[in-house]
Amino acid sequence: MPKKLPKQAILKEHKDKAWNFIPIGKALTEQNKVETIGWYINDQNLVKGIETYPCTSFLIVGETGSGKSIVERGILEHTAVFSDKFQVVVTDCKRVDFVQDAVQKMCKAVLTDHREIAGAAITLQKLMMTRFKLMENYQVNNVWKLEKREAVVPYFEIEGVGKLQFDELFQIEQDLDTDDRNYPRLKMLYPSGKQPKLMTIQDIYNELQNKSIKSVSIKGKVVTVKDIKEVTGVYHPKAVMFMFEDWADAMLGEDYKSIDTINSAIGSICRLGKASGIHICLGTSRTDNGVLSTDLQNNLQFRLLLGKFSKETSLGVFWQDISNKCKPDIKGRGFMGYGNKIVETQIFEGKTTHF
Repeated sequence: MPKKLPKQAILKEHKDKAWNFIPIGKALTEQNKVETIGWYINDQNLVKGIETYPCTSFLIVGETGSGKSIVERGILEHTAVFSDKFQVVVTDCKRVDFVQDAVQKMCKAVLTDHREIAGAAITLQKLMMTRFKLMENYQVNNVWKLEKREAVVPYFEIEGVGKLQFDELFQIEQDLDTDDRNYPRLKMLYPSGKQPKLMTIQDIYNELQNKSIKSVSIKGKVVTVKDIKEVTGVYHPKAVMFMFEDWADAMLGEDYKSIDTINSAIGSICRLGKASGIHICLGTSRTDNGVLSTDLQNNLQFRLLLGKFSKETSLGVFWQDISNKCKPDIKGRGFMGYGNKIVETQIFEGKTTHF
């Protein structure tokens, strides 16, 4: 007689020990066993449980109250446990879910405006290509192999801050351009006259040298070019996670130029990001009206559909209609798709740091 999924899944049933495996919930295997299911960031140190495959991107679809935010928060708290392995950037256009201090402490940046998001997307796409060039130089096909090769990369020493690897991310503040035609709107969003911008320490150093900026605040310390010393060291890559609290919010609005930039850069990362350790997590409450482009639909490899959903939503996520199987009466119940499989899943409740 087959087992049944629990109506509530507690993370205590799975020890969150492998940094590259993010536990999401419980699923029923083909052998009728209830096993932990989750997102493999890469194929290092795979853990026992239901088979999934390493992938770059994760799509989470669910209406309000379906459990989407619980999954997103669980991913953030997993990365916080393994902060030496991750750099996390999140977006929250509604300025509700991810702007709390507790979330900001887990992240390199919390982005709330289309321009901020577009700039961050370009920064991460550029970082992806920089890592590819480094991999080419050391003749490896995966960023994680660079550590074994003892790849030498630039580091930047800052007194009072420490030694920072070239691809360490920071959110700095830049003066608004008063000649920008959108200046009045931006001034309302940023009364201080400064707009946040995501940059690597390498790019910060370059801009300080070029005098594009005079100083920045890094970890609470005001830094000028004279305060930074460029040295070298062995590369210790970190996975980069770019999470969208609601992708639909990032795709809707009047700033069409920024929206087009976001869509293009995220599509590129979804196609190419796995080997470079750059990952995308798209949460969304809707998939209609072009919210998910064909490019993204083809390249979002790991998918979770929660709560009550229609035939159209099911087709948009899995390319097949399983709407007759949804169980909205069970909070946190959904379906996870990977490869050619779709398995019924009960997401974990509670914080991932509670064991």
